[in-house]
Amino acid sequence: MPAWLQSKIKCFYCGRASKYNKNDQIRSFQCASCEGTNYLDKVGTPCMTMKLGIC
Repeated sequence: MPAWLQSKIKCFYCGRASKYNKNDQIRSFQCASCEGTNYLDKVGTPCMTMKLGIC
């Protein structure tokens, strides 16, 4: 699928799209807009408990 058709991961805090696609296997990223640190679980769902080792 072309990169421009892939859906982007949105920031949990401000809702803006990140530069990462949902197919990218990242576990965390920092939002360029609000500078919030976003943590994702194994399937890309936002997770607030990553720091505790639960996610």
